[in-house]
Amino acid sequence: MYACMLKTALPVKLSASEKLKNLPWSSSAMVSIDLSGMDCACGFTKSGSRFNMMSGFISLACAMEMSLNGENSVGIITPYAAQARLIHRMIEDLGLKCLPSGEDSGIFCATIHQYQGAENDIIILDTVDCFPMQRPGRLLNSENTQRLNRLINVAVTRAKSRLVLVYCKNFWDQIQAQSVRTIGMDGTTGEKRRENLLYSLMDHILNGGKLVTKTQLCNFLENGRVMNNMAFWIHKKNGDFTLMTDWRQAMDVMQADIAAAETEILYGLPAGKFYQGSQEIFEKLKLSHKKGVVVRGIKSVFPVMVIDRHM
Repeated sequence: MYACMLKTALPVKLSASEKLKNLPWSSSAMVSIDLSGMDCACGFTKSGSRFNMMSGFISLACAMEMSLNGENSVGIITPYAAQARLIHRMIEDLGLKCLPSGEDSGIFCATIHQYQGAENDIIILDTVDCFPMQRPGRLLNSENTQRLNRLINVAVTRAKSRLVLVYCKNFWDQIQAQSVRTIGMDGTTGEKRRENLLYSLMDHILNGGKLVTKTQLCNFLENGRVMNNMAFWIHKKNGDFTLMTDWRQAMDVMQADIAAAETEILYGLPAGKFYQGSQEIFEKLKLSHKKGVVVRGIKSVFPVMVIDRHM
């Protein structure tokens, strides 16, 4: 966008290096976290705004891990209002405080549009878009290149020390590979590769930053301080999200939803069981099956239950 005319001043580089030295992947100011293969799925609200529970969870978990030392302010930004609301709800339900932008430490979350004029030591850009969507949402649709470039420029320039891009590489590789039909001044048609600042950012991080794979991400979270002390359920019903850290409350809600199921229950248990309360849940599933409700297991990288396709 600036034709390589912008340079980072030496004092800024030294300050950023100091901020990064106690963080994972400390040698990289630009990091991309690839959610490919993690069964993340993008959905949308009635208004058309998009959300992705997996990318929201990963973004928040990484923000919490990176802010634990109290030295870094972390901002989570996303193109979509629905995703910002989801992450806000997670923060509130975990008993954390979503701080205003510009604070010296803590976590801040907003849409990219809301974030203009603010900055943080670390910015996590949650792109949200993923399969089963056939194309990005209108905010990240490359057909309006100028608008998209402005949006990404705002996102990138909010980070003082590190930018973390959370995205599904497989999805964006497929979108980027699609050609665009062009019509010349003389009426001739042709095709060209999709190009915009978002794709340039992805390529730049791959070539000069750090790409965090699924295995590396899982190791980072499992060995960190956040996940070892946190187990919760995300409950979505009638378009509203609730994050429950009390497993007994979560089990009661889940059993009530199972009992109210009318047509179908899909469940994914990568470990073969729920962390707690497995026997109670399976007894409820058996009763629902006897009532004629279809009960079927699905593949998932984290425990999930979908009832009457309401989730």
